[in-house]
Amino acid sequence: MKKYACVAINDEATDCSICGRKELKRVMWLVDVDEDGEPFPVGTSCGATMLEYTQSKINTFANNFAHEVWKIRWSMQQQKEAELGYNRIIEELNAMSLSFSERRHHPLNEKIHEIREIAKNWADAQSVMVSI
Repeated sequence: MKKYACVAINDEATDCSICGRKELKRVMWLVDVDEDGEPFPVGTSCGATMLEYTQSKINTFANNFAHEVWKIRWSMQQQKEAELGYNRIIEELNAMSLSFSERRHHPLNEKIHEIREIAKNWADAQSVMVSI
């Protein structure tokens, strides 16, 4: 059996590429994980059949998809922050024993915000595949 991953669930397409059904309210964009093919839109009914899942499980997955994408991107962001030295800077600031006001205006605090912004933008730009 082929393995698929979902790269998006949205209303950017209204036709199912499997059964040809039209005017769908939402489609799942699946990609074959064994091949580096393009994502293709399928309705949730065809998606459930292809993946051998129940319709209710696919509906639950579809409803939770945005949260799953957020969790993956959050994890990617955390890894990128660590790579950019975020934790080291936090430790430096903590070692200084600054008051809240001093810490807030310290140049290292600005560096922390820059790193978080860079990491978030990087994570948001990455393709995310959610396995079903």
